[in-house]
Amino acid sequence: RALATLSRVTPPPACGVEVIVVDNASTDHTPQVVEQARETMPFPLLLLREEARGLGAARNCGLRHASGSIIAFTDDDCIVSEDWLSRIVAHFAGEAPPGLLGGRVELFNDAHLPMTILTSMTPMRLAAEEHPGGLLLGCNMAFHRRLLDRIGAFDPRFGAGTPLVGAEDQDFIQRAQRAGFAVHYEPDVVLHHNHGRTTPAQAESLLRGYAFSDGACLMKHLLAGDRLALRLFYWRLASLVRQARRPPAGPTGVPGFRLVWAYLRGAGRFLLRSRSLPGAPRIAPRPPMEAPEPIGARDPA
Repeated sequence: RALATLSRVTPPPACGVEVIVVDNASTDHTPQVVEQARETMPFPLLLLREEARGLGAARNCGLRHASGSIIAFTDDDCIVSEDWLSRIVAHFAGEAPPGLLGGRVELFNDAHLPMTILTSMTPMRLAAEEHPGGLLLGCNMAFHRRLLDRIGAFDPRFGAGTPLVGAEDQDFIQRAQRAGFAVHYEPDVVLHHNHGRTTPAQAESLLRGYAFSDGACLMKHLLAGDRLALRLFYWRLASLVRQARRPPAGPTGVPGFRLVWAYLRGAGRFLLRSRSLPGAPRIAPRPPMEAPEPIGARDPA
């Protein structure tokens, strides 16, 4: 479904488009699905395989082979709008372009729990002292390649499939923010998330994972000497402690003490086991992509 909707995306004016699928060491029929999608995909479609498990490593695999000047990410359980790429390119072509752009994420299925979505209709800018967790989701994110020259790629220690569970996008956003790049949320860049979570147990697993990776990510930045990370670490912990004092409510309610424990475990995990591992690598620049006819190649995306 994700590839089918990408095949119907309207290409931005004067832009070439390439689609890169990263198979992160799957054991299913992903290669066959991609080959079938190639028949109807109007853009060049590249299938890569990354054996190192983790979303950070998978994103970096795609970056090493991407040749566009604007790089947009989505996930395999997302359905993008037809104007998704056109909207992204328009924002980067504006008078005050973002360094990093995030968009609106709506539920695909109303039977799914209202999680992993961002539905605000108000454009927002991430302030220097803000935590980036609630403003941008990695499943709907874009940036100009020049950002990589300044901050490097994603940290492969983070992301789904790693011991640190998640936060590869949060870490990337924080590094961009600290480097002085403007981080924008634009609600007209929209997709729908078909995440499939319907039970309280699934909600708890997700929220505990978020808390765990949050603690790990903030510990990384704290150890790197980011003084703001110390305040953010305290504020996040204080928020979880306040939540622990209240009874859980609704289908996504989780006993707060479990989130506090997950948060502290994540911080401890990074401190004791992950800080010595290699962090974010540099990505060598690629030659500019050649736009498929009849689309021009003036500013490939």
